[in-house]
Amino acid sequence: MQACLRAVVTDGVGRKINSKLFHISGKTGTAQVWTAHGRSAEYLVSFAGYFPSESPRYSCIVCIEKKQVVRAARWIVGLYSNALRKQ
Repeated sequence: MQACLRAVVTDGVGRKINSKLFHISGKTGTAQVWTAHGRSAEYLVSFAGYFPSESPRYSCIVCIEKKQVVRAARWIVGLYSNALRKQ
């Protein structure tokens, strides 16, 4: 399982957050938002990650609602990357 989560960052849509300083592992997610009246046109996109991959000390999840799901995973990974750089 850890190898799969690492591959999201090294080979998948999470490549944008790959770091030369430490290994990051994580998973992107997309869920359609439901309301009392049924599903909406919005999506909840997320990236949950941890680092360093070999001996995790930190974890973070970023979630945001978007109107379009196209390229949402790459967009949320960019937000995660920005959050890590500010720490």
